[in-house]
This record gives sequence, structure tokens and C-alpha cells, in this order.
Amino acid sequence: MQNEGLIGKFYMFGETVFLLLYVNFLWICFTLVGFIVFGIGPSTVAMFTVFRKWSMGEDGIRVFKLFL
Repeated sequence: MQNEGLIGKFYMFGETVFLLLYVNFLWICFTLVGFIVFGIGPSTVAMFTVFRKWSMGEDGIRVFKLFL
């Protein structure tokens, strides 16, 4: 899909918001699975790793697998 025009920009915005919500949901779930104290560190590192890969332009990464 080409990212031209208003529809393309709206699509990119919606996709970005969805991915941010998904990563935050995974962060909360994995923090709770780790009983908060032991889960917040690894979950935060995994979250920042996902954001780093996205900012470097890597597409098609498997977010859930990366969190595990």
C-alpha cells in the first residue's frame, strides 16, 4: 500500500497506535507474570528493544517472540 494522501497517512497513524498499544499490553502482562518486582526489569528491556528495532527501520519483527 502506498502511503500517499490522506488515507495513507491515516493508515500509518492507525498502525502505529495499534503497535504501541500492543507493546504496552505485552509489557503489562509480562510484568504481572513476573510478579511485578521480577518482571518490570525484563519487560522494560524487551519493550525498549522492540522500540529500538522499529526506530532502526526493521519491519516484520515478531513482537511476542521478542518479548519471550
